[in-house]
Amino acid sequence: EVYFYGPSHMQILAAIAQAATGESWVDIYQSRVAQPLGMNDTHYNWPSLSNPRLSAGATTTMQDFQRFAEAMLTNSQWPTTWNEMVMDHTPNDGVTMRYTPMSNPNRGWHYGLGVWLECLNPEWEESCNTVGVVSASGMFGFHLWVDTVRGHYAVLAMEDQFNGWYTSLQLSLLIREDVAAALLAQ
Repeated sequence: EVYFYGPSHMQILAAIAQAATGESWVDIYQSRVAQPLGMNDTHYNWPSLSNPRLSAGATTTMQDFQRFAEAMLTNSQWPTTWNEMVMDHTPNDGVTMRYTPMSNPNRGWHYGLGVWLECLNPEWEESCNTVGVVSASGMFGFHLWVDTVRGHYAVLAMEDQFNGWYTSLQLSLLIREDVAAALLAQ
């Protein structure tokens, strides 16, 4: 009924996965994500290896994250998960948006599962139900967007303070059309 953005939903999902498999989150992640994609330098390690925080608890490299972004773009690894990720879990008619970092009069974004479903309109409308761009931000300064319509993804990464995601998000919004044009010109 009410949506308030925060990390709790990811911890609950990890607990469900652990209960369903009998494995630790680190083992689940390694066997289902890291190993199949060759993400050898990505680790859940904060605040601890035995109790990692799924939201903002991993370290990675651009090379590893590129592998993850490519898998998202091609939907090659987890088609069922992808469908769940891009399902609108915050529909207007059923959910009151109390807090979201994407609150902005120029964006009518909704939340899937770990990703934002982007709409160019200030308010979500019927045309926004077709997923064109999904995005995700990292707390300390990265922003990924996957443009499923034009067939590309991009990642901006920087090391910044606690809310560094906001800077990388704003920059990505400024350069997206230039990135798309440059890729089209190749």
